[in-house]
Amino acid sequence: MQESKNTAINNTLVSVIMPAYNAEKYIAESIQSVQQQTYSNWELIIIDDGSTDDTKTLVLQFAKTDTRIKYFFQQNGKQGRARNNGIRQASGNLIAFLDADDLWLPEKLEKQILFIDSAKADIVFADVMVIDEKRKKLKDSWGVQKKSYAGSAGIIAFLKENKMPLLTVMAKKESIQKVNGFKESDEIQYGEDYELWLKMLQNNFAFAGSNEKLAIYRQHETQSTKNTKAMLQVISMLSSLKVTGRELIAERNKTICLWIRRFIKTSAGTLNKNDLALVIACLPSVVWRKLFFFLNTIMSTGLVSKLVLLNCRSAIEK
Repeated sequence: MQESKNTAINNTLVSVIMPAYNAEKYIAESIQSVQQQTYSNWELIIIDDGSTDDTKTLVLQFAKTDTRIKYFFQQNGKQGRARNNGIRQASGNLIAFLDADDLWLPEKLEKQILFIDSAKADIVFADVMVIDEKRKKLKDSWGVQKKSYAGSAGIIAFLKENKMPLLTVMAKKESIQKVNGFKESDEIQYGEDYELWLKMLQNNFAFAGSNEKLAIYRQHETQSTKNTKAMLQVISMLSSLKVTGRELIAERNKTICLWIRRFIKTSAGTLNKNDLALVIACLPSVVWRKLFFFLNTIMSTGLVSKLVLLNCRSAIEK
């Protein structure tokens, strides 16, 4: 690595948190992408979330030759618990996240450790490329913008969508700890990062994004199923999100309707009455909730879902 412009920054330890569950297929590549970083003052904390394959064996082989790699086992508790466990084990003041099937580009840490200092932010993040299981490029960019987010404007921006790819995040450990980290409930296991970002924005922490691509996200064949489950969890999380002020409440309600529309359209042809009932329970209007609950008992799922779509479109356009 070239000589850093700032010696203090160059000496900062970055703790990389990697949850792993039955990750033997890709974890070696992910670990190697950390080892290949141009910034070398890091520790890689791998939390084995109850794997039953050869994940442990592979990780320990790396740990034998690289003392920066640390292995911990926990009973299966999903990503939120694994990431919180990793943060508790972390010695660094800066935290970065990488799942056991994703990859970093070599200058990821070096560039972000300078960026988080210059941006005066609690969290920085960057753009990613998307590949499939065979490394074929699916998308050249996630569309991350070079932009800062804070206060009510930041909350509104993130309510509309999760703008932050987790595998590109670098955050101050104390900032995450001040809001008690990731929510560990099973009901939000596919959206625990999104819930954390909104929680941090509500507590006046500042984010800064970069449109530079610094990581590679691996999309799997089963991703569509996970995405629909994640949408349900996001809708539920947003409906229980506590916000104050007329503008933020209105934006949250519009966002709930926006996510409901996304979910119904994505689930077209596979939507069942139970999932539709879960969505109806999250509608901001009590009156409409009661009406659609009743209709869902006497009408077809397809027809009720179309009525919910129309209702949500009307609420968004108000």
